[in-house]
Amino acid sequence: MEGNNLMSVCSQQQDLINKTEEEFQEKLKNFMETWESKTKEFDDHANQLRAQLSQSQVDELEKLHKNLETTLRSKAKFSTTVLNLRKRQEQLAKIHQYKEAQDTLLQVQKLEEIEQECWNQKRDQKIAASESKMVNKHKIEKEALEKRILSGIEELMGQKEKEHQRMEQRLNNLKRDIENKFTSQQKKCKPGIVALNTAIEKSIIRYSPSKQNIKSNLN
Repeated sequence: MEGNNLMSVCSQQQDLINKTEEEFQEKLKNFMETWESKTKEFDDHANQLRAQLSQSQVDELEKLHKNLETTLRSKAKFSTTVLNLRKRQEQLAKIHQYKEAQDTLLQVQKLEEIEQECWNQKRDQKIAASESKMVNKHKIEKEALEKRILSGIEELMGQKEKEHQRMEQRLNNLKRDIENKFTSQQKKCKPGIVALNTAIEKSIIRYSPSKQNIKSNLN
């Protein structure tokens, strides 16, 4: 009877442990599905932030281009030398000194071409400098966003790990409680088992024929 009780206790213990582990696996499955959804939601939000920043930077760069085109005139502001030569050319034409006026006009055109080219280079340099400054600003903004996203991922994964550890700790606590409970019951059964085994051994010894009796019977 005591042996049957001990076997029953052990069986109940194992069944309860198996049931606890099955419940844990189901909870773990739900846990993984929940965190997969959370991770996807985070990734979608991060990509949305990236897209918003990218569009914002494109708009900002276009606005800069328009502003530069407006504020930095395309036609050069010619020097006093050019302006004075123009006046001289007009005066020469009025007094019918056409050859001198033509020569002056050619001189004016040559100087205007040089000054316009010089202005174009300066204008391009200003535009390039402004664009470079804007691009660098955008780079810093993107790096800051990626840093925030990375920090968010690490925080999210940290929360996931802590929650998973709490789940495993609860499982271990439950299994330990089960083992402690059934260990107590097993201890109650063991004295009866020991007593029964002792009685059986004594009975076997009592009723077993001795070597001397076996020899006498043979004679």
